Amino acid sequence: MASARSPQGATGVGGAKGSNQGDGSGRVSGSVRAVGRALNFPVTKTARGIRRATHAHGAGESGLGKLIELHAVNGAGDVMITVALASTVFFSVPTDEARGRVALYLGITMAPFALLAPVIGPLLDRLPHGRRAAMAGSMLARAMLALMLAGAVVSGTFELYPAALGVLVASKAYGVVRSAVVPRLLPPNFSLVKANSRVTLGGLLATGVAAPVGALLQSLGARYPLYGAFVIFIAGTFLSFSLPPKVDSAKGEDKALLAADEGHLHGPHLKKPPRPGLRTVGTAVTHALAANASLRCLSGFLIFF
Repeated sequence: MASARSPQGATGVGGAKGSNQGDGSGRVSGSVRAVGRALNFPVTKTARGIRRATHAHGAGESGLGKLIELHAVNGAGDVMITVALASTVFFSVPTDEARGRVALYLGITMAPFALLAPVIGPLLDRLPHGRRAAMAGSMLARAMLALMLAGAVVSGTFELYPAALGVLVASKAYGVVRSAVVPRLLPPNFSLVKANSRVTLGGLLATGVAAPVGALLQSLGARYPLYGAFVIFIAGTFLSFSLPPKVDSAKGEDKALLAADEGHLHGPHLKKPPRPGLRTVGTAVTHALAANASLRCLSGFLIFF
């Protein structure tokens, strides 16, 4: 009977050992999961907080929240390129030597851009049904140009200037399309001014966060902020297509004229209602245009100064 009980006792001891080993491995895996959750918590909490802020007051349901996030990505990518170009063109050589390079940069980049910028808006107005594709194209173009600039800032080749011009043109194109997209994504009881303010604030906050990151990458090398811009703009390319399809619709839109249209015959006896022009929209709009033009003049003067 002792020998009969002995295997059972051995089995019991072995089972106890296996149980202890299982408990030990379970404790280790539980500790690993706890550490993983602790490390992941700040990231997920920050992401949830950003999503909660951008999607508040109906912005998530209307699609405005996604546009705010897209504009934040746009601002972060642009500031990365700005950090790389500023340190390369303006601060990499003594002041006396930099004057010629800055003049060359302004002559080759800013002057053509000043001529092209007024043309970009009317051209994009002819493509009202491809706004998401236009925004994605702007992001993808800047991603490719960032890679080109990454090679140019190290070698100092002439392609730095046309690539910088391309970045400015693509950024301007994005801005024009974004202005046309915002009215399509207004939540209920949301004014256009409030929506534009929220979008702009999202871009400013992203710029403030990305600027020190770009400076840190710049300390590793001149091309690293441009690699960061490439990654950011690639993400923006895919994020552009997450906007609601309604942004591609031109329903209810009309072109503004310099002078009021008195209407024209439509059918045997009907007349279309007159289309408003800039002279008939009221003094508030014309004053806003004059104020915006003044700010643009001041901005251009300070850049060349």
